[in-house]
Amino acid sequence: TMWWSRGARADDPDTLPADPELAALYLEARDDWAQRTPESLNRAIAALETVTLRDPGFAPAFPALADAYLLAGEFGTVPDERAFPNAKAAAQASLALNPDLAAGHRALGFVAYWWDGDPVSAGRSFRRAVALAPNSAQTHFWYGNVLSDNGHHQAALHELSQARLLEPGSVPI
Repeated sequence: TMWWSRGARADDPDTLPADPELAALYLEARDDWAQRTPESLNRAIAALETVTLRDPGFAPAFPALADAYLLAGEFGTVPDERAFPNAKAAAQASLALNPDLAAGHRALGFVAYWWDGDPVSAGRSFRRAVALAPNSAQTHFWYGNVLSDNGHHQAALHELSQARLLEPGSVPI
């Protein structure tokens, strides 16, 4: 089918919740996450928690919530002791709904490396995320950071360059 005629599926990361109010809330939350300020991350978490509670079958909201918790932990607005376990639970929930959701694997990779201290599991999760969504700048960016921290600088440079190619001008990248 052509891109404009394909049917939306609940497990497609490019779809929105069927409820227009939740769809608008989800989009606002993703915009808030992208702003990466303490206030916007708190708004994103609140909105995404609402979306996941009101539409628990909408898989893409769960890794979005995980990402919001992870950045809120980095920015210090949510303590790590809350941010990482909540992010892990949200990522696991997304993969229970759709095991091929790259963002869920990416979030699990981030948690495995930075919280669980498990670079082997982290690498597996990030490689799966890249295989499922090779055009995800966020995945290449986070994987590149993990590789660099783990001393794999050439591989890190490759991943970070991919992220820049996919999202030129990105301030975080």
